Amino acid sequence: MSTYNRVVAANSSASLAPTVRERLATEMADPASEVGASLSGTFATTGEVRSAAATDGSDQTAVIQAELDALYAGGGGTLVLPIGTIVCAGTITLINDGTTPPKQPAITLRGQGTHWSGRGTAPVGGTLVDIQGTDTYGKIKTNGLGLLTIHAVTFRDTSGGSTPFIYTTNTTLHISGCSFVGSKAGVACDQDALILGGINQIEGGSGWADGFQGYGTIIANSFFSGIRTAIKGQAFANAVVVRENTIWTTCGNPNGAAIEWDGRPTTGSQYAAGCVIIGNLIELPNYKYGIRLAQCAAFNITANNLYDSTATTAAGYYLDATSATNVVYEGYTSINPAFVDPSSTNWFYAVTQGVLSALPPARFLDDNYATEFRKILISSGDSQFVVQPAEAQSDSSMTQIIKRSALEATNPGAEIWHMQQNGAVRFDPTAAMSGNVVGPYTEWSAGGRYWSGVGTAAGQANGSQMTQDSGPGGSYFDLRNYGVRFYDHNDGPLRAIVGAGVDGIKLGSASDAVVQRAAAGVVDVGKLAVGNSAPATTPGSVAKKIEVFDASGTSLGFVAVYSSIT
Repeated sequence: MSTYNRVVAANSSASLAPTVRERLATEMADPASEVGASLSGTFATTGEVRSAAATDGSDQTAVIQAELDALYAGGGGTLVLPIGTIVCAGTITLINDGTTPPKQPAITLRGQGTHWSGRGTAPVGGTLVDIQGTDTYGKIKTNGLGLLTIHAVTFRDTSGGSTPFIYTTNTTLHISGCSFVGSKAGVACDQDALILGGINQIEGGSGWADGFQGYGTIIANSFFSGIRTAIKGQAFANAVVVRENTIWTTCGNPNGAAIEWDGRPTTGSQYAAGCVIIGNLIELPNYKYGIRLAQCAAFNITANNLYDSTATTAAGYYLDATSATNVVYEGYTSINPAFVDPSSTNWFYAVTQGVLSALPPARFLDDNYATEFRKILISSGDSQFVVQPAEAQSDSSMTQIIKRSALEATNPGAEIWHMQQNGAVRFDPTAAMSGNVVGPYTEWSAGGRYWSGVGTAAGQANGSQMTQDSGPGGSYFDLRNYGVRFYDHNDGPLRAIVGAGVDGIKLGSASDAVVQRAAAGVVDVGKLAVGNSAPATTPGSVAKKIEVFDASGTSLGFVAVYSSIT
């Protein structure tokens, strides 16, 4: 055992920690001292010190605290933990210089291997720290600007407590190859693993509830079991990478997610932004969501695999109404809906069959590389498919064009339909025509025929009209319908009906006069009225005669038509 190890082992109480720290700092600076000489081949050259923490079940909180304090005093370094279970009944806090903002040197905590289990079994072997502190914020706390690296350590809590394992505000974390094992399982989990930042909109402060400033934090290749939320980012938790972690089926939060970011500070409206969440495996059976964001922007969430959803699970990804411009590239997702976005301002690229993507605005500028769509589905009753030029256009410019396939034997690539900026619709005559044309400003022309319709709408004058010209050759305009009714403008009274079971025109309502064809060459007038009549006594000469027939076509005689009547 080195002198340093002997000192720590012999003085393992919390009260002796400052003495150990001061002696270590003094003797490490003096190569001729006992400690300095013993460490000359280790810390003096590599910055590594092997911990004297015992693995006999006794409380080693003071030992680990003193060793980390000594590293701080010496300008930083690495503390190498032994194989076995190290019990820490209290809280470990990394010290800093106490200034504003607080600062601390880079410190590394390294174990001899971590627990990992694809079946959720209990931890076996390696370095295991059973840390049971009950501090409000975390069992291991750090808030100085600096770097804390932790590798190959299993953290567990056999006390049944709910305090998070690691809490940071200003300190950047590089955590890799570690495990975090809580004491509960499934929906009963109440212990978080890693908390990044507090909820106050304060940058670089020394308070434990202040916002996150540990930019460049990386949480990677770690294992979580019996945990409520594995990684939780809060105010100012920006530029964090969470990658290739496993959140096992023993974890759970029926009201939350395995990975959560809530960028909402207690005051103010700033967002958490620019984080990357990639390649994580999340078991869903006890979670409401796999990943949830609130008041977050510009996150890149890619290739995360979400397995084994149950009735507890509401969605794979939930980006609440305060989140915007985040991008999700789906990995495997076992639940539909995979993605819920109340604000419709985030982008989702789906890979699961039957799951639809929600894509961002895009510009497709190269005619040589056309964007292909096999099917466009506009869902929900109030959805719209909008085509709108980004810049000012002339009324005659075409906003939409449809062409025949370039592989057609006849008229390949021919334009068959277009719509202009002013609403005019044109069907080109070079290909077969079909379809409906609806709108206040429409036009159609083909083969010498012309049809136009103009309805009265906002911005148009009253008296607009509809015209139809069948073109040369005596073409017909065929309207195949049960009947056509003619009303006055703006839902005025009915004036006439054509068809509707009558070979003729029915004028007004059913009680009015009817003019219809009764037999060949016979027009039947149900009622005949002459308006503006005046007394007359002297007829002129007979100029014409009108023959009158009954319904069967039998002549009833003639009606004289006089040249004049006075």
